[in-house]
Amino acid sequence: MPLLRLGSRLRLMSASAFLRRGRSVSASHPSTWISLVPLPTPEDLILFKVLAGRDKDLVDAVGVARRHLSTLDHRYIDATLDAICELAEDLTPRHRLDEVLREASGRPGKR
Repeated sequence: MPLLRLGSRLRLMSASAFLRRGRSVSASHPSTWISLVPLPTPEDLILFKVLAGRDKDLVDAVGVARRHLSTLDHRYIDATLDAICELAEDLTPRHRLDEVLREASGRPGKR
């Protein structure tokens, strides 16, 4: 099971592409693009933030979870985090994730 799934990709464009010979170049032209940067999925971003565990990271994780709650792949998140917790012999990240998802869904609870 990969720790990071391929999410969206960000295309970076060279500023000089627009300045060639004083005219614009079509953004769809392949030579205009200089690189594709893979971005983490919302699920991976939540996992990274929960594993880091700092207060700011947990606030970020709640925001990401709240924004993508209806489309999150909970089985992927659970399976990945369970494997990490088992290897680390530490359930703290699991408790953090439960709290993040509880807050994101607006359910009452601790805190």
